[in-house]
Amino acid sequence: MTNAIVVYRTTTPPLGTAAVLAACLLDPRWWEHPLLTLGLIVAATLARRFHLPVTKFTFVGVLGMVAVGGTLLAGPAAAALAVAVGVMLADGVLLGRGALPAWINASREALALLAAFGWYAWARGPMATGGEGLLGEAPAIVVFVVVHFALARTLQYLSLIVRDKLSPEERSLILRYEVIGLGASTFVLTAMLAAIHTLEPAGVALVAVMLGFAGLLLKRILEESIAAEELNTVLAMEAAVAADATVGSAIARLERMAYRLLEWKELRVLRWDGREATVIYRTGDGFLAVPEAAPRDGERLRSEALASREVLLLADANRDARVERSRADAASRAVAPLTFGDRLIGLLELDTPKRGAYGAKEGVLLKRVAQQLATTLHLMDLRAPLVATVERLTQEVATLTESARALRGGGDGVVRAVAEIERGLQEETEQLTQGLGSMRALAERTRAVATDAGAAHDGTRQASSVAAENRAAVEGALQQLLDAKGFTAESAARVTTLGATMREVTGFITVIRELAVQTNLLALNAAIEAARAGHEGRGFAVVAEEVRALADESGRAADDAQRALKGFEDQMQQTAQLMARGESLVGDAEARSAGSREALGRIVEGTAAAALNAARIAGSAEEQRRDVERMRERLTRLEAIVARNREGLASVSASVAGQADALRSLERATTELRDVVGALGVLTQRVTRTG
Repeated sequence: MTNAIVVYRTTTPPLGTAAVLAACLLDPRWWEHPLLTLGLIVAATLARRFHLPVTKFTFVGVLGMVAVGGTLLAGPAAAALAVAVGVMLADGVLLGRGALPAWINASREALALLAAFGWYAWARGPMATGGEGLLGEAPAIVVFVVVHFALARTLQYLSLIVRDKLSPEERSLILRYEVIGLGASTFVLTAMLAAIHTLEPAGVALVAVMLGFAGLLLKRILEESIAAEELNTVLAMEAAVAADATVGSAIARLERMAYRLLEWKELRVLRWDGREATVIYRTGDGFLAVPEAAPRDGERLRSEALASREVLLLADANRDARVERSRADAASRAVAPLTFGDRLIGLLELDTPKRGAYGAKEGVLLKRVAQQLATTLHLMDLRAPLVATVERLTQEVATLTESARALRGGGDGVVRAVAEIERGLQEETEQLTQGLGSMRALAERTRAVATDAGAAHDGTRQASSVAAENRAAVEGALQQLLDAKGFTAESAARVTTLGATMREVTGFITVIRELAVQTNLLALNAAIEAARAGHEGRGFAVVAEEVRALADESGRAADDAQRALKGFEDQMQQTAQLMARGESLVGDAEARSAGSREALGRIVEGTAAAALNAARIAGSAEEQRRDVERMRERLTRLEAIVARNREGLASVSASVAGQADALRSLERATTELRDVVGALGVLTQRVTRTG
């Protein structure tokens, strides 16, 4: 799109110039009627100069009527030349828009006229009505007017449409007033052509005067209508100020709306703190998060505007002595103070490369824009303390919420702690009760111990007396044991000797036994010999039989004696063994008796010491009994104290529970207050955002 605009701006001037020159060469009537051509130039210049601005981009004029009427009266060459020269003079000289923009506009208007004339020339043949003069060409003239209007306005608004400079509201406004202008121009053109065709010059002059008066009246009406449109724009600015938007968005919206009425290349909003001005908004950059220092260029104008509090308009800034440095992009400048009542808030500065862009009308509009902008900044200043208050209130509510939550947690903890203490006191009471029972039992046992200790002391004392009294008897018994040991040793020796004697007797009996056996054998041999002798040996046989019987009896007696002696010997051996054991036992008894005597001495001494210790134990047991009684009394008092503490703790628990409920209510109220503050914070952010 940018390339197309560049091509359009670079090709339109030479094409338009070439077309005008070609038309002048092909149609010499412009030279043949110089006065008419000059009159058309003057008319085109005036029509261009005194147009009716609708917005800063658009205007309603009667240049189209001059172009079409001049073509019909003097030919296309004279009309194209008049339009081109008139636009050049009006834009380049009278309006001060510069040579190049004036050349582009003049070429555009000339091209539109010549192109529309081609359509008119084509339409004259098939659309002719057969009437005389211009009446017969009425349809072709209508085509001429419509095509010229379409081409001229298309070329005029092409760059604006391509660059999206027009809002939907502006397009509707432009279309409305362009149609009104087309209708008015067509009516004037028709009336003038009819007057020229039918009336004398005096009548034509009268019609021209009447149409001029009607045109001025219509212009005034349209100016009032446009002023009403501008008022709507100002009201829209007020809505932008009051709208729920950030400060930066509100200023940007004001900028867009004011841009419909005023022209600038750069707009700057400066804040004044009483010492220096800083830039807070600039076209292209928008709202600046960090204000910047004001440019040094323009300090004189700012000082004058701050001092006078009046809008300063510089139609040709490069020739104004108050401008420190001339700039091509700031040929026209405007500085408006931003005041709210008596308070000076800042400055509004506009720069545009177009000379003569700011006049009295623009000054009025700029003053209105400055008032709305000052109101916006003043509201921002009023909202700043509200923001700080809401933030501080939010912090305090947050702190209160945390405190309430902490207090509630602490209250709950206290309730739990009180409950734990109450349970502990209950357990302590139970333990005290059990302790009292144990102390009672301990007191009884201590009393019994004291009694038993006294009895033990008495018994020990008696045992000590008895042990002392029987010590001599024990020593006599020990002496008897020693005597018994000697007797036992002597008896054992005698028994040993007797055993030896018995063994000798047993030997003798053995010999007797052997003699009895031999005797029995001899008797047997004698009986055998007696039997062999027969009758003579019968007496010898009897003797031998008696001897054998005696030998048998002696053998049996010897056997009996041997057995008896054997049993006696065994008994003697057992007796000897017993005597030996008795001797050993008596020896042990002697040793033990000696130890017992020493032990008895120690027993006597220990019994005496035990008696003394038993006396001490009895005394200690009595003291312990008294201490236990005192402890039992103290535990009884402690039980009463614990009971009172439990009652007090119950009341404290009830109070803490009530405080916990109150803290919960406080937390709920704090939460609701936090929600309210949050909503207030959101509302404050909505009305105080500065981005």
